[in-house]
Amino acid sequence: MAEQSVAQPPRTTTREDRARDLAERRFHEIAASKDGHEYLAPSCTGAHDYRVHYDPAGGGWCECPDHEIRGAVCKHILAVALVAAEIHRKGGRFIRPSDLEEIAELTGISYFDLSSAFEGERKNICLDAAMAAVDADPEGGPEAWGESIRAWAKASGRGHYRPCVDEEPDPYELAGV
Repeated sequence: MAEQSVAQPPRTTTREDRARDLAERRFHEIAASKDGHEYLAPSCTGAHDYRVHYDPAGGGWCECPDHEIRGAVCKHILAVALVAAEIHRKGGRFIRPSDLEEIAELTGISYFDLSSAFEGERKNICLDAAMAAVDADPEGGPEAWGESIRAWAKASGRGHYRPCVDEEPDPYELAGV
C-alpha cells in the first residue's frame, strides 16, 4: 500500500504578522538591547537572540537562518524596524525593567503599579511621575502612591492604558524594502 502524504495546514500568519507579534510581545527586550544600529531580537520561541543591524536610512541584516540562507527580510528585521520607529516616535530611551526596580526600591511603590503605568515610557517621565506622587502625598505610603500613579497613567493614556493606534506602520517600508 502506498504511503499517503499528510498535507500540512497553511500558515495562518504572514512574516509581517509574526514581526508585529514579536515587536509587541517582546518590545522592551528589543528596545533595551539597542546599541547604535545593533539590536538583539529574540527568536519566537525565546530559545535565543539574533543580532540585527537596522539602519532606518538603509535597511538591515540579521543572523537568523531565514535571512542568512534565503536572503529574505526576516521577521526579526521587521520587528526591530517597528520597535525603532516607536522609539523614534517617542523621542527617547524607554524604561527598562531594571529602571522600574530602582524606582520601586527608591519609592517603595510596587513594581506592578510602576510597570502598569510606565511600560513604553521614557525613564525621565517615569521617575518624575513617581516622585510627584510621593511629594503630593508624603504620608500616603507606597500603596496610595501606586494608586495615584495608575490613575495618572489611565487619565493621560500612558503605559498599559495607552490607546491603540488605528493605523499601523508598514514594517517593510520601515525596513527600507
